[in-house]
Amino acid sequence: MPWTQIDSHFLAWCHIAGSVAPWIGSFIYHLFMNIKKPPSFYQRLLQLDMLGIWVSQSFGALPMVCASVYCLPRVLQWLIISCYCIFAIVGLFKAMSASSPWNRRLCFALPFLMRNLLCVLRLTKYGGGDPSCITYVILQDLLSVVGGAIGAVNIPEKWFPGCLDLYLNSHNIMHVLVVLAVYCMYHSASSDLVWMSSQGSCNRLLIPSIKSISDQESFEHDLL
Repeated sequence: MPWTQIDSHFLAWCHIAGSVAPWIGSFIYHLFMNIKKPPSFYQRLLQLDMLGIWVSQSFGALPMVCASVYCLPRVLQWLIISCYCIFAIVGLFKAMSASSPWNRRLCFALPFLMRNLLCVLRLTKYGGGDPSCITYVILQDLLSVVGGAIGAVNIPEKWFPGCLDLYLNSHNIMHVLVVLAVYCMYHSASSDLVWMSSQGSCNRLLIPSIKSISDQESFEHDLL
């Protein structure tokens, strides 16, 4: 992380936690999933894996959320961020009780939809964030969704039973796509953090108003 160029180290650590957590949960889940234990033990491992994914989806995306609303009025900023946090907490409760692969993925739907709306906001003159990283902002969620969908439908091993047990199965493909998504999330978060720390990040919103004031003063001067 570009520590010397950013002001909010809290958001930087949120991104780091979101980048590391999925691999910790997934590693523990895969390491112990074949131990001969009751189903409740396997369920706890699955919940730990989902907790790591939740940390990535909630804390990992927080720099993007804060940067997207950075140029809005302060009250509106806190309202949107609070709504995102509430949606994330609701998703956590759903993830801990999900009973199928699709339910475990759909529990993150509300935060995902809100990030999509914020991505649209970034494309308007009212949105914040580093304009140069919009591609990474889109890819960080797009790659995750594609990977999650492939993992849920078990493609391509359902077409070639027994041939892809060791590699190139849906779970392998999903993990590769998630790695790429986290790579995009890093570029998005680091760029947004530097952008928020730079002086006058939102000055482009003031340019029309300043110009209109200048035009008004010039008009009044001509009248006099």
